[in-house]
Amino acid sequence: AVHLRSGGLKEKASTYFEIAGDEAWRLANYGRALASYQAVAELRREGPAAAVAQIKLARCLLAAYEPEACRQALARAGQWAEQSALDWLLYTVLFNGVSIGLGLGDDALAEGYLQRLRAYLPAYSHQSDVQELAALLLRRRGDLRGAAGKLAACVERCRKQNNPQGRVSALVSLGDVHTMSGAGARARACFEEALDLARGLVAPIFLGRAQSHYGAALARMGQQQAGLELLTESLERLSDGQYPDEWIEALLQIAICKAARRDYPEARRSAADTQVFARQLGAQTFEARATFLLQEIALADGEDPSVVLAEMARQIQILHRQDADACQLIELRVRLAEAHERAGRDDAATLLREVQQAAEKIGARLWSSPAQ
Repeated sequence: AVHLRSGGLKEKASTYFEIAGDEAWRLANYGRALASYQAVAELRREGPAAAVAQIKLARCLLAAYEPEACRQALARAGQWAEQSALDWLLYTVLFNGVSIGLGLGDDALAEGYLQRLRAYLPAYSHQSDVQELAALLLRRRGDLRGAAGKLAACVERCRKQNNPQGRVSALVSLGDVHTMSGAGARARACFEEALDLARGLVAPIFLGRAQSHYGAALARMGQQQAGLELLTESLERLSDGQYPDEWIEALLQIAICKAARRDYPEARRSAADTQVFARQLGAQTFEARATFLLQEIALADGEDPSVVLAEMARQIQILHRQDADACQLIELRVRLAEAHERAGRDDAATLLREVQQAAEKIGARLWSSPAQ
């Protein structure tokens, strides 16, 4: 490829660079993949092939924790795909735009690409993989019932179409919704089915994601030890880097489990690691949640409650300004109320009652009961 490029044979050179990039990506050699895709992007400046190159580059930049460059590559891909008016290319670019936006923790970006997909390709927007991404956005906005309906339909469609990868993914997402809705038995059934299916798939991400989300769900339902075991197992399968948001979430949930078990030194270490990766990804929501946890640990260590509680409240405000996941906000508000109670503050009961009412309003019954 290098020799072809030196000889001015740009088209052939770009083909060989792309082959090299695809192979490196398959082997999770992201440094080599990134260099190869960057070479392709430099050689292809217009047309459908250029848009495909930019999408591959964007995916690689996400794995390399280069969020701004990732956004720029994604924007170029979208521009060239729209100019092409090719349905298959528009679908590829816009679907990846939604997925990458979610991976970056940027719901507004993901929503924008989803709206464009629906406008340009209404027939494609009913496919199960698109519906799952749409359901994830609904869940993050607090529409648990709407998300559950879409995800249940995705599971059944994938079952009928013999699509085990799609079925695992939808089952895990549905398990999350059932967990937050307080339907523990339904959540476990989804996660157990997802685990059984994922063990038969080649790509480790499916099993890793099922383990991490099931582990987090068990921890939320009070089974911290079982949850921690699953989360720890998931890290190796999530470590290839293609989905950094899943890796960071697993790290954060491990930290939360360790804090719940009062293993504060290890919890602090995992939370600090979460902050580092979150900053590299430019994901403020992860960073704010990790900082919130570190303040909970500081309170347990006997630091000044006034300072700690104020900082915890400030992190919630940061998430509000980011238009963060509605259920994540409710969970943190519950933990803030509990922190006020541990600090002996008179307003603890009022804070807890207010957040329980907010949880009940959206059907997040995991946190609406006084027992939670």
